[in-house]
Amino acid sequence: MLWMRKLLLLLYLGAASYTDVKRKTVSMRMAVLFGVLALAVEIFVKDPVFVWLAGAVPGCFLLLLSRVTREAVGYGDGVTLAVIGLFTGFAQAMGIFMGALLILCPVALLFLIWKRDRKMTLPFVPFLLAAYLLRLAL
Repeated sequence: MLWMRKLLLLLYLGAASYTDVKRKTVSMRMAVLFGVLALAVEIFVKDPVFVWLAGAVPGCFLLLLSRVTREAVGYGDGVTLAVIGLFTGFAQAMGIFMGALLILCPVALLFLIWKRDRKMTLPFVPFLLAAYLLRLAL
């Protein structure tokens, strides 16, 4: 079942990254679909309910941050992190989130230096995908 979690999450992050880059949005339907799939996998694995619900906490925090900052951080980023947490659990979701931030920082700095555009936005989901792939490789 672990391979199924990894594959489903990889499929979701790949598709969500593509739409985040192309359309600057994350499909909520796709997020709900994969969230339900994550819950279905958890039912078969029979992990305690609090384990997979706790995994969604980082995403819920990001959703709250999105609300407070008037979507400086997109709602799609929070929903995507919540789906990641449903598949991986709290600790790994936090690790993927922190890894994405660590990858994003130098990229954003380079964009600031080269483009000198402070209003430019970068899609965050591809950085979540990169952090997840790095986690799988290590």
